[in-house]
Amino acid sequence: MIRVRKRIVVITIILLLLIGVNIYLKLIPIHFTFGNKDVSDICLLTYNVHSESEDFERYASDIANGILAKSPDFIFLTEYDRLANDTIRNRLSKHYSYIVERFRKGAYEGDSFYSKWEIDSVMKLAFPWYYSSAYRVQIHKATDTLVIYCCHLSSNNMKLKEGIWASLQEGRELRSIEADMLAMALLEIA
Repeated sequence: MIRVRKRIVVITIILLLLIGVNIYLKLIPIHFTFGNKDVSDICLLTYNVHSESEDFERYASDIANGILAKSPDFIFLTEYDRLANDTIRNRLSKHYSYIVERFRKGAYEGDSFYSKWEIDSVMKLAFPWYYSSAYRVQIHKATDTLVIYCCHLSSNNMKLKEGIWASLQEGRELRSIEADMLAMALLEIA
């Protein structure tokens, strides 16, 4: 019985230390919220639609249902194909008054923004390659104005002919460049 109590005490101390280290170093975000949603709160959702994938139309309705179930105030959809996304666009446009689409890659694939708040501006940040994107979106509701930075950084683009390690390294390097560019844009605008 004494051994069990010692183990419980040791485990409790370890857990408290881990929680303390986590709070101090902010390793894993912990947010405690109670009560009703404040008027100034806003719910944001981002989703990589990847609409060029096979059988996308089968999943488009599920994607729209999932988004609508969360009822976010602002949505950023990336890899959004103009031709393949009629289902999502039609479903979301009934619930979101403000919609902006920005297309790249032959004017068919791009990014879409849906908002319950009025969209004042969508400014594309300059990345040197077409397949990644970053935007500064300003929205407002009554007297509240919010600036949201939406981005889709480069993936690993697993090119097996070049090797997995080379693809991982290339993706890491591209994201590092993009993160630096995004940080610079934030400093310039601030």
